Amino acid sequence: MLKKNFMFSSESSMSAASNIVQSLQDGEGSGNRHSKAIVMYSPDVDLCMSLTLYFQDKYVIVSTTDGNTLPALVEMYRPFLVIADALPTSWFLGLFDTWKEVYPGLRVMLFRVWRYEDRKREATIHKSIDHVIYKPIDIDSVARIVSGIVEASGGEVRHS
Repeated sequence: MLKKNFMFSSESSMSAASNIVQSLQDGEGSGNRHSKAIVMYSPDVDLCMSLTLYFQDKYVIVSTTDGNTLPALVEMYRPFLVIADALPTSWFLGLFDTWKEVYPGLRVMLFRVWRYEDRKREATIHKSIDHVIYKPIDIDSVARIVSGIVEASGGEVRHS
């Protein structure tokens, strides 16, 4: 089956996203929006493309290099997983916490370069994030985590 994968690099491309979402909804049906979708943000276009190519056979991959478009993409696609290659700022952590309340079952994976020495700050970060992957990224570890999320949900990744 041909998978549909999309990359958005700016807010100007968001208007086209609505049409794409509608076409996917028409094809997917089942009352769930994109239960097999992964939304990814990274300022590194090569990372976005690499993960898209790696996962495209199993999932609908939507990626962006513009962090400001991430909230709109999550709202449109309601993915089972959000992958963010970003500093764990209060803005991102707030988004993750909100999404987890609004979309039960949503998982968040964060790619990071380093950890804080302040254990309280680290604990706050880990409350908002399900999986932390430290760079350099081991794609096999990422794939195992994604597979584990799907297996833990009984093979069907769903949320309303």
